[in-house]
Amino acid sequence: MATDKYLEVELRYKIPDVEACLVRLKGLGVTVARTDHLIDDWYEPVAIKSLAEQRDWFDNQKGIAWRIRRSGEPGRERMEVTSKQLTDDNNHNSFHETTAKFASYDEAARAMVEKNYRNWLTVDKTRYYLTSTNPQIKDDEFELVIDHIAGLKEKIGVGACLEIERKGSESREQALKRIEIIAGLLGFSAEDQFEMSLTVTSMSALARF
Repeated sequence: MATDKYLEVELRYKIPDVEACLVRLKGLGVTVARTDHLIDDWYEPVAIKSLAEQRDWFDNQKGIAWRIRRSGEPGRERMEVTSKQLTDDNNHNSFHETTAKFASYDEAARAMVEKNYRNWLTVDKTRYYLTSTNPQIKDDEFELVIDHIAGLKEKIGVGACLEIERKGSESREQALKRIEIIAGLLGFSAEDQFEMSLTVTSMSALARF
């Protein structure tokens, strides 16, 4: 099993209406390049029996969560297997990540079982990959996506968010400042931020214990 490790820095902003947001972004030079259907199966140790235990394990004990992601249409599916762990900053806008390669979904799922992990959360979402012609928002410096989780808005009142990820090797603090500037250009403020990812936000409604 080959792995690669890297640091991810991003901020997430609530979107109450995806279509209205896309219209606004288009006026700012940001449009949809493509969409994808993603199914994320999340794995954690079998000993965890509640959401409170899961949050303590991941947030306080720096547990390593694993995600098996399937994307694309049936028969042409792609798969990515990724781990996530909070950095020492202990927040949900930067993570240590590793990737692992498996020949099939079944092989990846068996590897999780061998770790004594179980699938406790499945997230079904549509991802809108955005591209920019705005000279202040360069595609090679920022990755912008909108995630829309099926059925989540009906459960918790909001079901979509804009993720802005900084590309580059600068410090976490520098990256966050640049992301906040881009968010402001797109009409988002600190009040619109999700403290945690949309996936974490969805756990109270979608987790299985």
